[in-house]
Amino acid sequence: FTPGALRGGTHRHEPGGPGDEWIGFTYNDLIMKRYGESIGKNLDLRTIGVTHLGRPVKVDRDAAGENRSGIGFSVIVVKVVPNPKPGSDEISHAASDSWVGESGYRKPDGSLQLARAFLGKLASGKEEVFIVDIPRDITQPGPDGPLEGTRTTFPNPPKGTVQRRLTHTESGCSGNVRSNAQGTRLSFLSKDKKGHWQIFLISPLGGTMRQATFFKSGVQSEARWLPGGKALVCVANNRIYRVNVNEESPDFGKAAALTGDFEQPPSNLVASHNGKIVAFNLERNHQLQIFVAEAPKK
Repeated sequence: FTPGALRGGTHRHEPGGPGDEWIGFTYNDLIMKRYGESIGKNLDLRTIGVTHLGRPVKVDRDAAGENRSGIGFSVIVVKVVPNPKPGSDEISHAASDSWVGESGYRKPDGSLQLARAFLGKLASGKEEVFIVDIPRDITQPGPDGPLEGTRTTFPNPPKGTVQRRLTHTESGCSGNVRSNAQGTRLSFLSKDKKGHWQIFLISPLGGTMRQATFFKSGVQSEARWLPGGKALVCVANNRIYRVNVNEESPDFGKAAALTGDFEQPPSNLVASHNGKIVAFNLERNHQLQIFVAEAPKK
């Protein structure tokens, strides 16, 4: 129970923030899992944390050798509860997260705010898009209690974290929430009026979400942003498409195929940092292989 040291498992580590000094991850708390088992409750709740590198944390070694000192200060930044109140914005599960922008998003006062966007599960079981603002100093405990938690309570977010719900949909949301490099738009999956999964966009500040893809049968992947924040790539109809998401363009939502048809949909789509190449997986002879395709601007 040391501030800055966690008591469970972390997953899906993602460097980010100014100078890549931060690492975001999902987290499950071992202490609460064991405590829940002892009282007959499921307290193995997934949530989200961050590590700020360059802030070393020293812990005492235990007899089993499990305690480890580290070169970063780690905290939980999203609050989850086992039984969210119906109709509230309380959540029991947080995941599918990513950093917002390369250095954060721009607040109305012009300042840059470090943040992670994610999907949170409500009492209804439906997942919606949330965002959590993260203070630059994560060493100060917040109003919910000590950063390190106790034997019967979860670790708590630091002072200055602000957790907000961004979407209010009928069908819920899915996929990983991803931000463009500028931190002006977040992409996620939700259903269109015909019940097909499509890519939608929303501002980190909130507001109205906007449908960005219009495939008759929906998309087969999440979005991957291209540099500049005005286009993204995705999979639909067993092809890879480039989609115009420049909100000032009359061609907003227009999709251009980058590949021909495949026998099965490409998976694990990613884009190069310069936006000229996309890479993806296809199965060949019962083995998953890596393929690349050019991603021209138009």
